[in-house]
Amino acid sequence: MPSDFTELDVYRLAMEVGTSVGSKVRGWSHFDRSVIGIQLARAAHGIAANLAEAAGRAHVKDRRLFIYYARGSARETRCWLDKAQLEGLLSEPDWSQNRDAVMRIEKMLTRLARAQRGEAGRKAKA
Repeated sequence: MPSDFTELDVYRLAMEVGTSVGSKVRGWSHFDRSVIGIQLARAAHGIAANLAEAAGRAHVKDRRLFIYYARGSARETRCWLDKAQLEGLLSEPDWSQNRDAVMRIEKMLTRLARAQRGEAGRKAKA
């Protein structure tokens, strides 16, 4: 994992999703924001935040753990996106675009976690 996590495509995509979700949630009623919006925004912003924390960890196992946390935040984001769409809070295009991006993020994070596992094996042999 590069020390400059901001260079990771998955980080950039996570930042885009967080920004997109945040802009949508701001326009919701107080009730919808407090029941669904805050959870959705926290989960979406948590993806990039956990990647940043992973990059700051010295040990491969710790980095991989925070990558898994990021993936968990992505899955939580997908859940809240689905709930928001069912409640009529997101248009079909907004829901679809963000959901597709989050599903891409999940796959990217799985690959990144696997790459960290390989890095741990290389360090153990050295």
